[in-house]
Amino acid sequence: AAKKEAIAKGAVEQAKAKYAATQKAYKIKLEKEKAEAKAKQAAKNQEAEKKRQKTKAEEAKKAKAAKEKADKKAQEAKKKKAQADKKAAAKKKESDKKAA
Repeated sequence: AAKKEAIAKGAVEQAKAKYAATQKAYKIKLEKEKAEAKAKQAAKNQEAEKKRQKTKAEEAKKAKAAKEKADKKAQEAKKKKAQADKKAAAKKKESDKKAA
């Protein structure tokens, strides 16, 4: 009887140990899945941030190009105005000479 009891006790202990090990393994599995999900989300966020930076850089590039184009146009307009002023001054001088 004592032998049977010892065997039964051993079996119970073994079952308890097996259950504890299973629980621990399950807990570790959950933690691993949680960590993987976190890493995946971080990678996703990083990718999104990269895209945002790229878009920002492209917009800045476009804005710079537009500004340079506008500056160039303004410069050309300034030149044309200066030429027109010069011509007007020359014509005025000529008409003053004729009038005198």
